[in-house]
Amino acid sequence: RSERMDVEDVRGTLAPYHALLREQLEHYGGTVEKFIGDAVMALFGAPVSHEDDPERAVRAALSIRAAIDRLNEQEPDLDLHLRVGVNTGEALIVLGADAARGEGMASGDVVNTAARLQAAAPVDGILVGETTFRATDRAIAYREADAVLAKGKARPVPAWEAVEARARLGVDVIQRPTTPLVGRRAEIDLLLDALRRS
Repeated sequence: RSERMDVEDVRGTLAPYHALLREQLEHYGGTVEKFIGDAVMALFGAPVSHEDDPERAVRAALSIRAAIDRLNEQEPDLDLHLRVGVNTGEALIVLGADAARGEGMASGDVVNTAARLQAAAPVDGILVGETTFRATDRAIAYREADAVLAKGKARPVPAWEAVEARARLGVDVIQRPTTPLVGRRAEIDLLLDALRRS
C-alpha cells in the first residue's frame, strides 16, 4: 500500500508539470505521444503535418524552457531543469496506437536519434540534429555543439544548440517562407481558382 501511495504522490506532483508541457506542445501543433515519468515524447507532423513542423518543434522547446524558468522564479524550491532533443526525418507512424497499453505512435531512426540528442543535451539545453538545423536556421539562432556519439551510429551525430527565436512566429517575420507547402493542395487550388475568377 505504501508503494502505491508513493506512485500516486509522484503522479500528483508531476501532474502540473505534465499539464504545462502538454499545453506548450499542443499550442505549437505538437502531439504528445507519451509521458514516461518526468519525460515526454512529442511528435510534430503526425497525425497532422504542417510545412513548418521543425520550426514549431524548436519553438515549443524554447517556450517550454521559458515556462520552466518562470516556474523556478515563482517557486525556487522546485529547481526544475530540462534537456531537449529535436530531430527531423521520416518515421513509421501508427495512427491507431494505444498509449495506455504502451504502444508507441512513432518509431524509426529519427526517434532514436532524438533520444540520443536529448540525453547529450546540456542542462536546460535544446540540441537539434542537422536536418532540423537546416530547416530552421533562418528562424532560430543556434550555436554549434559537439557532435553526439550515438549508439548504433557509425559516425557522431552533428548537433546544434538552440539559443532563441530570431522573430516571433507570424508577427514580425519579414522573410518569405522557404519551405514548401505540405498537404495544402486543396487550399492552393481554391486560391488559384478564386484568382482566375476575379
